[in-house]
Amino acid sequence: MNRPPRRIPTPDAFSLVEVMIALAVTAVAVLPIMGLLPVGLSSFQHAMDTSVTSQIYQRAAADAGQADFSTLTSSHPGTTQLPVRYFSEQGLECTSADNPVFQVAVGAKLNASSSLATVVVDIVKTPGTGTLSRDPATGGFMAPEKSAATCIRRTFYVARTR
Repeated sequence: MNRPPRRIPTPDAFSLVEVMIALAVTAVAVLPIMGLLPVGLSSFQHAMDTSVTSQIYQRAAADAGQADFSTLTSSHPGTTQLPVRYFSEQGLECTSADNPVFQVAVGAKLNASSSLATVVVDIVKTPGTGTLSRDPATGGFMAPEKSAATCIRRTFYVARTR
């Protein structure tokens, strides 16, 4: 009588050792990637803030540049403070001071020649309510506490046209 050849049994599943080795390799590969996630998110937030503050500055500078020179500066040498403007985290102007993310102060100082004004634009990222105090010398904001807000100051000149 012919017997069929005897089959050698082969395992149909992974052993516990193989599973543990696969988990260890996966952990070694995934953990450093997970460690980079907070760094990437903070870099992304910083890039978004930089982009939004640039857009807000361009808007404030364009408004100041298009304003009438006599409105932008007072008739006497000194600093004119334009009203504080409030912006959301997307850079949209808010109608009130209810929870703005960015506050913008624009000040203009007439130079001695009376035909040139120095315009200061301060953008402060400060979540929360309340208005920061203004600097009478520049028309911008007073230097905020380092922990409370981040202030960006840009200065440009506007000339009187005849």
